[in-house]
Amino acid sequence: MLRYGRPDRAVATSKTFRQLARIAGAAPSHEGASVSRTLSHPDVTMWAERLTSMTSAERAQLPGVSEGRAPQLPAGAIVADATMDLFGLETLEICPWALREGVTNVVRHSGARHAEVLLSRNNGQVHLELLDDGKGCDGCEPGNGLRGLRERVEARDGSLESGPRAEGGFRLAVTLPLKEAPRAAVRV
Repeated sequence: MLRYGRPDRAVATSKTFRQLARIAGAAPSHEGASVSRTLSHPDVTMWAERLTSMTSAERAQLPGVSEGRAPQLPAGAIVADATMDLFGLETLEICPWALREGVTNVVRHSGARHAEVLLSRNNGQVHLELLDDGKGCDGCEPGNGLRGLRERVEARDGSLESGPRAEGGFRLAVTLPLKEAPRAAVRV
């Protein structure tokens, strides 16, 4: 995994990491896509221990934790703690929902060998484009993930395009208005 050297950035995409970040104090998603959300290894270690001594009902009362995911959160926190320890990560970033959904689709459905993520900001908008070289999706209907993503994007006055690429593979493009100045610039 580290054959190319130590990473300069680590990003987590799972619901477990997102929930751990929320209970550790990260901003909720409704505060906008440009708000930085991070999670520190010491916080994960502390919450992994603390969550095991709480009931599911108590965990469900924590910020960002749903009743349905509350029972599995302690196990997820223990795995997250071990993962951060294994890779020597002191801090990681929580991946925005549009990128998370796109990457999930590439991994689960595309059979792609390569994927490319393009992120840009122009004219008061942020644009995310995810391209892969997988099997594409000619004539298929969007699943629950893409339908839900479209709803979230449109609720924020954005647009979403998805479908097969002429050269093969699949393309997901999301454009959202910037409602506030970004706190950090990201180069992907």
